[in-house]
Amino acid sequence: MERPENLSKRSAILGKVLKFINAEEWRDYGDYMVFGLAMLDESSHSVLVHDLPSDFLERYRQFLEFDHAFNAYVDQKISTERTTLKARPSDSEFLKRLRALPERLLRLQAQALDLEVPPTAEFTPEEFLRQLKEQLALKDEREARSHSSVPAEHDIDGLDSHYCEEVLDTLELIVSRASALEAVRTESIPNTKVRRCFEEAMRCYLYGFNMACAAMCRALLEAALKEVIDPDGRLRPVKDAKGRGASYFLTLVDNARWSGKLSNELTGSAKQVKEAGDAAVHDAAKFAIEYPAKKVESLLDRTRQILSELYGHSS
Repeated sequence: MERPENLSKRSAILGKVLKFINAEEWRDYGDYMVFGLAMLDESSHSVLVHDLPSDFLERYRQFLEFDHAFNAYVDQKISTERTTLKARPSDSEFLKRLRALPERLLRLQAQALDLEVPPTAEFTPEEFLRQLKEQLALKDEREARSHSSVPAEHDIDGLDSHYCEEVLDTLELIVSRASALEAVRTESIPNTKVRRCFEEAMRCYLYGFNMACAAMCRALLEAALKEVIDPDGRLRPVKDAKGRGASYFLTLVDNARWSGKLSNELTGSAKQVKEAGDAAVHDAAKFAIEYPAKKVESLLDRTRQILSELYGHSS
């Protein structure tokens, strides 16, 4: 059976609804909610589409698109400053949106933001952006002078808006990745640390954080192997002829195979998980080349199978 192109129908629906919420174009009436207030007769709560000018819907669509682009530009700036090491968002994408607006609508949006709009001279997208950036810089300066550790209300709303968008943008990926995983029985795992690490590794994978997923898989396998193979911590890696000790992780894996708690196939898989986790922590460039998303998916699946086999033999 062919998989549908969009696995998450809810992400598309919620994405449309979110545009109205961010534009304050919605109302909660208790038993139901209305999105798109400009098209609503509030006295009867009926839709006025048949009474609207012929070009109203197009202008309303342009307003929503602008509001979405504006919020994305401002909210990304707020989130970038607080939660990433990236540079501030580029002006180019927002400027492209501004250029798509008719000048009349651009003027209306500028007036709504208290920008200075000349009554007769041309008002350009570049001028709109210049004044907006000055306005945002003044807000930053005022907040810096206040020395307040509490985020301003518009910052909280901006973060809320930005991360709602981010979660919705990721929802399709999450559903797609979750649906690709095989079903493996792992309910026999008693160790809460191992279960917690597995849940974190799974969420890293679902959200597309491949390096973090590989590192977590390595960590949880070592914790599981230690509990099953060396609970008292007595196992010591055998030294080679030059006096170098073998990896404790690999020693655990080999002992799991010798004791019959891990098959030859999954022994090899456990060693591959270690290599991937080491690369994720110590060599990001190597990891990016050697471990594409599909390979990380395979590593996670194998990690689940190893856990199932380890604890299946130990129960």
